[in-house]
Parts: sequence; C-alpha cells; structure tokens
Amino acid sequence: MKLLISFFFSLLFVQGNSQYSCDTLINKILMVGDSWSNFPVGFGSFEKNLDRFGFTNIGVFSNTTTLSVNGAETHDFLTPAGKTAIQTALNNNPTIEIVNLSIGGNDILNTWNKSMDSLTTDSLLDATVARLDSIILYIHSLNPNLEVFIPGYDFANFVEVIQTFAAPTFHPFYSNWNGMGQPSFYEINRLLTRASDKFTGLTTGRSKVTYNNAL
Repeated sequence: MKLLISFFFSLLFVQGNSQYSCDTLINKILMVGDSWSNFPVGFGSFEKNLDRFGFTNIGVFSNTTTLSVNGAETHDFLTPAGKTAIQTALNNNPTIEIVNLSIGGNDILNTWNKSMDSLTTDSLLDATVARLDSIILYIHSLNPNLEVFIPGYDFANFVEVIQTFAAPTFHPFYSNWNGMGQPSFYEINRLLTRASDKFTGLTTGRSKVTYNNAL
C-alpha cells in the first residue's frame, strides 16, 4: 500500500498538467526492469489501479521481452540492446513523463552469499547502485525532464514460501536461496535493508529521481 500511495502522489503532476480528454488514453508511464515490472505489466496491475484511482486517461507502456523482463539485472539495460529498447520506447511514446524503473534486486540475490563479509557485501551493493545510476543518467540523457520512480523491494520470504511445496527443493526459488547459502530470514532481510539504504543514498536530494523504500 505504501508503494501504491507514494507512486500515485508522484502522478499528481501528470494529472494536473494533462490537457487531454478523459476519454483519450495517453501513455505517460514507461515500465522498465525485472520481475517487479514484468508481473504488473503481465497482469495489467498499474492500468487497473490507475482506473480505480480516477486516472482513466493515463496509459502505461512496456513489454515483457525487452523492457520488463523477469530475471533482468542492471547490466541488461546498459548493453546496446538494452539502451536501444529504452530509447525506442521513449521515441515511440513522446508523451511519457514517468519511468518506473525496478532493477537491482537480481544483481544482489544472484551474487550474494551469506558467507560474504561486510566489505565484500558493500562492494556488491555499491557496484549494483553504480550501474543503477548509469541507467538513470542514460534515461535523463534521452530526456532530462523525465521523472524516474524506483519502487523498492519488500522483505524476501524465501524460507516460508519454499516450505509451501511438499518437496521444497522443487520450488522455483529453492535454487536461488540455496545458492545464497540458505540464509535465514534475519540474514537476507538485513541484506535487503542495507541495499535499500544504498538506494536511498543514491536518490536523496536528487532532482527527477524518487525512491520508495518498501521495507
């Protein structure tokens, strides 16, 4: 709910500046990122909630092949293909005013292991945040007036979710959790708290960039 409220506050300027009829759907939001972008795009979650909150003339643009990709990492959007996907989307939708950028979680969870010391963990988080910053800078190089909204990740619940399977080792999340050294709730959520602090540091006091801490 906190994510939803924060996001829709960021939409107020869009609604206020809109000169279009409520019957005309105009793409104002570009969705870019990993599964936290992929699933809402697939289920039409943003569109349904925009309608529910009265933003019936605001459209969302994305796809699940090059823009909102399950499993995507930051480096995917720093390749020529990744950059081209963003540029093409913006060129084809000049009415876009907000880029919802959900990325970085897989960089961390696919690399981190609970055996890592604090220095190594910080190095991983800093490298992830640096690549995220590069994506933001690239987006603003295409259009400096775009608002970049970064939705934070909530606490991971790997252990409990995996146990819902009669054979937990067959759960889709098991290999990822096992690869991290089977961290406890405390260990993995302490990691995500540190990551969120890094994301906050990247965006605090920065114009045209908003981070929502979802923890």
